[in-house]
Amino acid sequence: MFSLLLGVLYTLAPTEQARFQGSGTPYSLNVTDCPGRQQFKLRGVAIDLALAGPACNAFGLDVSDLTIEVTYQSQSTLHVKIYDTANQQFTIPESVIERPAAPTTSYTGNSDLMFNYDAAPFAFWITRRSDPDAMPLFDTRTSSLPPTPIAPFNASDPSTAFDGFPLVFEDQYLQIASALPYGTNIYGLGEVIASSGFRRDIGTDGGVGTIQTHWARDVADPIDQNMYGTHPIYVEHRYNATTGKASASGVLLLRYLPADTPKLQGIINRVPYDWGYTGLLLLLWPPDAEVIAQYGSVIGYPMWQPAWGFGFHLCRWGYHNISYDRENVAQMRAAGIPLEVQWNDIDLYHAYRDFTTDPVSFPGDELRAFIQELAANNQHYIPIVDVGVATTVNSTDVYDPFTRGVEEDVWIKNPDGSLYLGQVWPGYTVFPDWFSENILSVWTEALRNWTELGVEFSGIWLDMNEPSSFCSHSCGTGANYSALAPLSVAGTVVTGYPECYNETIWGPSGNMTINGTSTYSCTTSSITTAVIEKRGVEERGVGAGGEQGVNLNTPPYAIHNGSFTRRISQF
Repeated sequence: MFSLLLGVLYTLAPTEQARFQGSGTPYSLNVTDCPGRQQFKLRGVAIDLALAGPACNAFGLDVSDLTIEVTYQSQSTLHVKIYDTANQQFTIPESVIERPAAPTTSYTGNSDLMFNYDAAPFAFWITRRSDPDAMPLFDTRTSSLPPTPIAPFNASDPSTAFDGFPLVFEDQYLQIASALPYGTNIYGLGEVIASSGFRRDIGTDGGVGTIQTHWARDVADPIDQNMYGTHPIYVEHRYNATTGKASASGVLLLRYLPADTPKLQGIINRVPYDWGYTGLLLLLWPPDAEVIAQYGSVIGYPMWQPAWGFGFHLCRWGYHNISYDRENVAQMRAAGIPLEVQWNDIDLYHAYRDFTTDPVSFPGDELRAFIQELAANNQHYIPIVDVGVATTVNSTDVYDPFTRGVEEDVWIKNPDGSLYLGQVWPGYTVFPDWFSENILSVWTEALRNWTELGVEFSGIWLDMNEPSSFCSHSCGTGANYSALAPLSVAGTVVTGYPECYNETIWGPSGNMTINGTSTYSCTTSSITTAVIEKRGVEERGVGAGGEQGVNLNTPPYAIHNGSFTRRISQF
């Protein structure tokens, strides 16, 4: 028996399906007739693949030629890189995630991981040299996968059907599937609060399976939905009842696009528009902790934390002036609680603008004196910094962080060259392009100036590090700036923890369910915004960003962003 972990990668967009590309050519929306691939050239560690038959154009236009490179990084690490031979598709730059260095010693003959493949139809599987009779760790052979077609498990969503498991590489879609042992233990594929717990539900032992969406989303703690972070790695833990031995392996799906990862009897990856699929990195170590350590060595380890970072901290929205901060410190000291750090949320700001302090509630001189008092007592101060930087609203508005960014050309832009203007706490905002040449100097200058104004911080609260907007497009482009005042959150009442938990009804436990009843109490958002008079640049459609014939709003296949996890019936 086997179990299928389905991993699906798509373009972020609404869930309706587009049947035509910009030129009017229809997509089949079905992979049944996709021919798969076959080898036509072997070049050392590289295998060149061609279509094994007529293009199927299921959810995009088939890429004619592919290359697979196999690198034995060490005795326990194998890298399988899959890319278009013409190198036309975007891939994650080395400056973002540095690939493992080329090994100085050949591990082809002694690595515990062995790459095996069939030339036609092309399929590959990865096994352990030390356990050759065990089921492969990764296996794309059709004979190892369940029979198809499999009907949609969600009758209202045809995208939840599985028509077949061929290897599919198209300009808006990628699919790769692998079989796993029936009932195996799968962990990871976060960030998620899974209703099944740490061990993911793969549709066995009474489970119904899951689809895990991978797309970083600024949302508070939903169950079985995509949320703030994404880590496209899973760890499989196997136990051999015959030998009494356990083993662990991990697979990193190194790509930059969002994904749905259905977990049920195998692993499928579907990637659409500009798939940027760098490939699989198989990590093998006996203890699970070593697999995650290898993952850290690939993507980068977390920053070392100072000792005081592990002490007591006070942080929340609602410290409306510096008197609150002083009272916090005094009360903690009187109670004998060793407070290490006092924090401030955006109520520190003037008009909710980054790198400012409110001249009435947090005067610069008073704030500096307070922070220096903390330092004299070996305590620390951390303010918040949001990624959305306010725009100036007229010619008399002076806000140096924004204007310096314009001068140095560091803000994200629309395809027509205008600034991409979202909507966050201060009103209309721009967002840093972290790949721009001058962003580091602009951001450093803003932090330095803030310190000189009195905010002598010990650390920074990175509330968000990527664009997160209250609108879904460049809503501030061409708009009437006076129509949108800074957003006020002063009236927001937090009745308990976690978000949307009402302790006056459910008591102090904070449990998500009590006696099987959900404790979620929110009905509508407490934040309202003014109506924007002019929308300006429209949402991205056909031809946006110079991608002719590609519709970014309604791609042929779209991830289930923000949807509750789809349930899959066991095959």
